[in-house]
Amino acid sequence: MINVKLLKHTKLHGSDTPLATFQLVYPLFIHAEVMTHRVFSRNGASARAIPVKRMVELAKEYSTAPKRFHTNQAGMEPAGPLSDEDNIRAREIWHEQALSACNAALKLADEGTLNVHKQWANRLLMPFTHMSLIVTSDKWDNFFSLRVWEKGDTSAMHEINELATGMQHQLNNSKPCESHAHLPLVSALPSPSTYIPNADYLLNKTTRAVARISRESYMRTYRETAFVEDCEQIMRLMNDGIKIHASPFEHIAISSELRDALYNEVGTYDHRFEAGASNFHPDNLQLRNIPDLMTLLSNHCNKKIKTAINHSPV
Repeated sequence: MINVKLLKHTKLHGSDTPLATFQLVYPLFIHAEVMTHRVFSRNGASARAIPVKRMVELAKEYSTAPKRFHTNQAGMEPAGPLSDEDNIRAREIWHEQALSACNAALKLADEGTLNVHKQWANRLLMPFTHMSLIVTSDKWDNFFSLRVWEKGDTSAMHEINELATGMQHQLNNSKPCESHAHLPLVSALPSPSTYIPNADYLLNKTTRAVARISRESYMRTYRETAFVEDCEQIMRLMNDGIKIHASPFEHIAISSELRDALYNEVGTYDHRFEAGASNFHPDNLQLRNIPDLMTLLSNHCNKKIKTAINHSPV
């Protein structure tokens, strides 16, 4: 199973480099090839967080067996495809091993006997499960040139070619929305030509976006949450600045004009932006690399929790 969904495609005001966020599902055995592209910001499902029984259900329901196996030869690329009869047998062997791994994982995790934690029991299922990933970048060309088959070049593995081709198709057929902020999983901000959001509005939207992205690690189905729950999630991620779980903040970016407006509104004038630490174009200001804005978000959420204000979904 390979699924591709373009969640958000944004051209920030003052930038000529659009940002795109995808939600992807693909066999875990190609995850390492996705992870080699360091220009990506990523948040994915965690085998340490998802119960073993649920992982087994997913492994049984959605097979990772290749649709068509090819024969072996020297080098990284396979030779021609197996015959129909041999391909059926190869898929049967794959499914047999998947079932064996599922049974072994359940035995390890059985509460009445070994009761092994899921961070180990789930590892037996890795070749037979899928990765659910949210990925954001403003640099896609090299990824597509390496992973999409074209002009007789079929060097990329079949499954990652299918994934990358789907992403490229959706991106090429999308027109980026112009805005002052790139905020996946929340409704778009109004047009930048007519509107710059105030601090409270933007921080509410950012809270929603970051909290929803962070839940990708353990929630395989979407659940609507109260705003105060999202604030609490932000505080858990920031952990008083001691051990920050920073990756969910990487998907958010704002324009320099919006940053300056926010600083002027709240009376903060430290315009530091750690550009060297960002994997986005310098015109796309990445949230996690704006220290004062991270502090602003933390204070905002802490205040909302203390007053226990529940907002309608934004």
